[in-house]
Amino acid sequence: SIQSVRMSFSEKDLYGRSDASSYARPLDAVSNHIDLVWEIDFSTQTISGTCEHLVKLLRAGVSEVCFDTSNLVINGDVIVNGQIGSYSLSDHDPVLGRCLSVTLPIESQYEGNSVSILFHYSTVPDASAIQWLKPSNTKSKKHPFVFTQSQAIHARTLLPCMDTPGVKAPYTAKVTAPNWCTVLMSAVAVTSSESKATPAPPGKTVFEWTQTVPTSAYLIALAAGELEAREVSARVRIWAEPSVIHLAHHEFSETEEFLSAAEKITGMPYAWGRYDVLCLPPSFPYGGMENPCLTFATP
Repeated sequence: SIQSVRMSFSEKDLYGRSDASSYARPLDAVSNHIDLVWEIDFSTQTISGTCEHLVKLLRAGVSEVCFDTSNLVINGDVIVNGQIGSYSLSDHDPVLGRCLSVTLPIESQYEGNSVSILFHYSTVPDASAIQWLKPSNTKSKKHPFVFTQSQAIHARTLLPCMDTPGVKAPYTAKVTAPNWCTVLMSAVAVTSSESKATPAPPGKTVFEWTQTVPTSAYLIALAAGELEAREVSARVRIWAEPSVIHLAHHEFSETEEFLSAAEKITGMPYAWGRYDVLCLPPSFPYGGMENPCLTFATP
C-alpha cells in the first residue's frame, strides 16, 4: 500500500542504504556544517587552507568518522574538538580515492554528540573537480580563471567530505584571491558590515560566503577570475567577463520573470535566496551546471 511504501523510506533507512561510491558511513555520523578557509594560488594551480566539519553522531559507540578524499595533501595534524587527533588514510583507489578515517575520543562517542574535525590541506594541480584556465582560454586573454565541477563524485578532490548526495550540510567560506580577481560561490555573499573576516594581506582580497540551506558536497562550487556583474533584480545578478557582460545581461534579462512564474505555479517561494547566473569563459566545456544560488552557463 501507499502507506507502507511511505513508512519504508524513513531517514534512517535512507542513510542505511549503502552508497557504493562513497567511504562515508552516514548511519554512524553526518556532517552538519562545513566551514572553509581557502586561498587560491593561480601560480601553483592549488587551493589551500582549512576545512572544518561539525559532525553529529547518530549512535553511541562510533569510534571513527570516515571522509572521502582523493589526491588531497593533508598538512600536519587533524584537530578533533580543539585537540590533536589521530587519523589514517586507506590505499588509493583509482575511482574512489582514499578513505580518511578520524579517530574519536572515547568521551565523545555518545549518540547526538557534535564533534568538530578540522583539516589543514591543499589540493593538487590536476584535481578532477578543479578546472584551471590559462589567460589564453578566456575572452580577455589577460588573467587566468578557475572553476569547479564536482558532479558526480569529484568533491573529494576539492575538500575532505562525505561525498554522497544524501548527506547535506550548510556551509560557510572565506576565500582569499589576488586583487584583480572576483570570487563567486554557490552561496550568498556576506556583506562587509556583516563580515568577521581578518584583513586581507597586501595585494589580496578576502571574499566571504554563507549557504544556510543544507547542500550536498558536489554542489559546493567556486569560480574565480576577472568578472563584472549587472543587476536584473534584487535577487538576480548576471556575471561574466567585462567584455561580454552586456551580452550576458541581455541574454539572461528575463531570469527574474522565470523565477516569479515558477513561484506562482508551485505556490512556493524560491528557497535559495539568490539566483545569480555566471556566464563562463569561451572554453567552458559544459552546457551548464545548476549550482545553488549560482548557475554556471555556457557562453
